[in-house]
Amino acid sequence: MKTILACFFILILMGSISCFAKETIDYGNYEVDLPEKELTLKEAYNLGLELGKKFDKEAILLFMNSVDDETLSGYNGKKGNWQGVFALPSVKRQMVFVIEKGKHKSHRIIGNSDELTIPHLEINFDSSQIIKIAVEKYHLQPSPKMPLSHTDIILD
Repeated sequence: MKTILACFFILILMGSISCFAKETIDYGNYEVDLPEKELTLKEAYNLGLELGKKFDKEAILLFMNSVDDETLSGYNGKKGNWQGVFALPSVKRQMVFVIEKGKHKSHRIIGNSDELTIPHLEINFDSSQIIKIAVEKYHLQPSPKMPLSHTDIILD
């Protein structure tokens, strides 16, 4: 009987901890369950770059885009979901990374690539600036045939 009560108490304690925890992380896949946070292109880039530099101080962007979250988002140049690839030239590899809800969700180191890179100095505008210019100067509106945001139309 004491064993059953002890098991029951442990289950209740574990349930209480998970209910009150602000974040849960599966360290095997870096899955993060946090409130929705949106990032601009540069914020997502900097998050990916910081991670890439842990593997290679020479990390440089190959590709990056926002990911459709099937919500009305992106009007301010911010999205919660991003993905990208950084070249790791010193170790002759690439790092693919995923951001969900504004937080690093996962990454994977894969083989080398000879694709063209995007040097840091060539990233002169942030997505919020691009959206503002496109809306004010060119009257950009989301297309009913496209995903539900400006960033999906411009940045993808």
